[in-house]
Amino acid sequence: MERQIVSIPLSARIGREMPGNPPLQADEATLTAGAEVYSDQCAVCHGFYGKPSNLGPNMYPKAPQLWVQHKGSTVVGVSDDPPGKTYWTVFNGIRLTGMPQFKGTLSETEIWQVTLLLANADKPLPPAALQIVRGELPTDSTPTAPTAK
Repeated sequence: MERQIVSIPLSARIGREMPGNPPLQADEATLTAGAEVYSDQCAVCHGFYGKPSNLGPNMYPKAPQLWVQHKGSTVVGVSDDPPGKTYWTVFNGIRLTGMPQFKGTLSETEIWQVTLLLANADKPLPPAALQIVRGELPTDSTPTAPTAK
């Protein structure tokens, strides 16, 4: 009942304030950059692709696992939401939940990058972006151990 009562004014506010069309294209560079932002800022609560978060399900309300397909649907995470809604949520956060605002932490470009990544979660991603959202380090940035002399 709480969720229903709170969702009405929240949806109205998001509808009034969310931005229109993204200023970026959902190309390989944008999606890969969005995957890096996601890995650094979002995965701890929302999980990686194929690796649910241990923290998110223990929050109240539970943090949605953004790489899980909805039951009986092809929708993954928030891929069915308008990008402006996801941008608004990341930018402002959601009061009385564990969703923080990122307007002081991430640039507008970074918020759009992660927004476009999540909007395309139900589509094939570029290999580098997929590797990042799976929680794997790209091979070219894997630290190497110093060698003994």
